[in-house]
Amino acid sequence: SKSILVVKDPQMIDQAKALFGEFNMQITSGTRHLGAVLGSTGVKDQYIADKVHGWCEDINMLADIADSEPQAAYSAYISGIQHRWKFVQRTIPHISEAMEPLENVIRHKLLPKMLGREISDLERDVLSLPIRLGGLGISKPHEECHFEYTASKLMTTELTKAIVDQKEVYAASSTLTSSRREMIKKSKNSNQQANYDAIAERCSTSSKRAILAAREKGASSWLQTLPLQKYGYTLNKEEFRDSVYL
Repeated sequence: SKSILVVKDPQMIDQAKALFGEFNMQITSGTRHLGAVLGSTGVKDQYIADKVHGWCEDINMLADIADSEPQAAYSAYISGIQHRWKFVQRTIPHISEAMEPLENVIRHKLLPKMLGREISDLERDVLSLPIRLGGLGISKPHEECHFEYTASKLMTTELTKAIVDQKEVYAASSTLTSSRREMIKKSKNSNQQANYDAIAERCSTSSKRAILAAREKGASSWLQTLPLQKYGYTLNKEEFRDSVYL
């Protein structure tokens, strides 16, 4: 009764029920599986839509907080909330379009509330850069999907093969794992640098100087610091926004 039979073709569910009905298992064309989804395209699309809807609600609530406590909202987003969709990005392919509503909420609701004003498309691109490259590290969810999925497939190649081959004992190669992790890191850094170069080309001279200043060693490290009051790391609304503008 705890088993689930996933049928690739939804039109064959009736046939599957006829063949396996006596076993009292759930028969479906798709189901949630280890935090991702397994099954037909329709089931996958609905699962992602439900997930994105929930994340959008979270961002809307965070935006309400950002209106009065932008530093706390920023820290919550960077340290926690943005990691909620990483697993889905890494395990389900072709979901960029489905993630666009999440980017829209971040772009048009969270960031304006956090910064106290509307932002241009160019500013959104700048803010999506990593902190070490002069941005705020608030990346675009729908643009990360392909890289995250490809990197995850590369990292789990040997494990996937072991499962398919039904090996009873699996011993991961630490050398191979480290090599692939380093390969992914280099690829990610290369992509981010190329993205930075493309954005810098569109910026004015003064904006380029500002980004270069933010890239200097330690210049933006305060953004990664938790706003702990006992250490004097908290900034009020005006202080946080002024610091970002500077």
